[in-house]
Amino acid sequence: MAYDEKRFYCVSRQTLRAFSLENGKLIWSCHLTGPRDVYWSIALTQAHVMAYPSSTIPSGEGEVETMPVIVRHRETGALVQRFVFATTIADVTFKVDPRGVLVATSRGLWGLGPKLVNGQ
Repeated sequence: MAYDEKRFYCVSRQTLRAFSLENGKLIWSCHLTGPRDVYWSIALTQAHVMAYPSSTIPSGEGEVETMPVIVRHRETGALVQRFVFATTIADVTFKVDPRGVLVATSRGLWGLGPKLVNGQ
């Protein structure tokens, strides 16, 4: 779960939803494609909500071999990007702040954020 000044975000049964804090109504929802039966985590940046599987797998079937990261607009829920990292969930470290996110694995480091124009 996560929230900002306008919305409450949650994941249930592989569906990411945004609800209005003003009246509790559903604003948008979307299905999350990725490993079945995993718990999803949510992180917020300035303009986006990101969803990614947590390291906890309730089925006990072992590690998932790929790590999807889904990025959507906070206002509309429109898909911005879906990344798939070729690594197990346990091998991924996230650092999220309002400007974006750093994703670190044993194979590399990626920075996901807004495109800078003239260094700004």
